[in-house]
Amino acid sequence: MRGNIDIFKVLVDAGANIWDLGHIGFTRKRKNTIIGTALAAAAYHGHYKLLRELIKKNDASLEDHVNMQCSEH
Repeated sequence: MRGNIDIFKVLVDAGANIWDLGHIGFTRKRKNTIIGTALAAAAYHGHYKLLRELIKKNDASLEDHVNMQCSEH
């Protein structure tokens, strides 16, 4: 799991924004795309060490993003 944190740090250092939305997976039955942030992707894929790191480093800014909603089209 350490590799996920290292890769994440490289992306952030290169200018990636953890609050940008993007494809993180597909739903099981309908094969619809699941859209989320880096935080959502870490949680969805079970990368708990990376999730803890994201929460620890972004605790103050999480409040604004936790209740973000997406609608399925």
